[in-house]
Amino acid sequence: MNKKSEVLWSFILIDSLTLNYNFVKVPTANNWIKEFKWDLLEGLKLCNNKYCYSSRVESALSIMRELISKGFINSSDLANRFSSELRITDHIRRYSIVTSEVIRYLRSGKPWYESVLSVLTRFNIPDDEAVIRSVPIPLFFNELKDVVLNTERQAMATHIHPEVVNASKAYAISLYLALNNYSHWDILEYLVNTRFIEDRVLKLKIRSIEGLINRRPRDVVRILNNNYLAISTFTTALYCLCRSEANFIGSILCSISLGGDVSGRAVIASTLSAALKSLRDEFKSKIKEVDNYEYMEDLIKHFILKRPHNINTS
Repeated sequence: MNKKSEVLWSFILIDSLTLNYNFVKVPTANNWIKEFKWDLLEGLKLCNNKYCYSSRVESALSIMRELISKGFINSSDLANRFSSELRITDHIRRYSIVTSEVIRYLRSGKPWYESVLSVLTRFNIPDDEAVIRSVPIPLFFNELKDVVLNTERQAMATHIHPEVVNASKAYAISLYLALNNYSHWDILEYLVNTRFIEDRVLKLKIRSIEGLINRRPRDVVRILNNNYLAISTFTTALYCLCRSEANFIGSILCSISLGGDVSGRAVIASTLSAALKSLRDEFKSKIKEVDNYEYMEDLIKHFILKRPHNINTS
């Protein structure tokens, strides 16, 4: 399994193994959790006796198919693909209200931009769904400028809130840099200084991470929050990456310790850890236990093979 396949499987696997956290409010731990409880996974095989995956994986698979088909992302075209492929009424998938409403508008015949603008005006919720599903894009393109451009376009397929767009770009940039041998501290420095990210609050929270490394979970949550909003999910995931020194299991345990919206944070932190180091063997052994494993294995192989050497994304 090559590095990019490992990252994609980390994304799918941790999304599936932390699915239960999408349905419960997790309290912030008093102290850092140090042991992963494998026995908690026993009751999670709810899809054909396999581990289920959430909306984030289902929508990322659509992005992969769009990239295989066209080689780039167009926001309107991706939104239409989402409209035809995503199962927004499946309670296991648990789509955000923003994505669900955009798709409902599209299915009713409303044009794409009118749909996303109507939903932004109605809800104005910068949730993290578009951030997390952006994982295929930095694995597909060779140039950072193409990663940033196409990540922005995929986010805007359903979310045109600037906090969502900036957090999506920050995650994609981080993953791209991790795959290109930047350390986790190098990634932090790059994010603080890059002009690709225009959100000052996001940059200030990223800048605060180093000073929080030796603090208790509640102290971290007081600064970075632990909700499902884009900036909180990304910055707490980045915190867990740095606190664990890119240790795969350590990043997950940190994500659980912070409480709140655990799953999205764990997915981002673990994919970055896998990109910097590797997917742990004890997790690799569970890949075949994910629902639709055979299809996803074939899609990942096709996706990796279809990656362009040079492509015009304008």
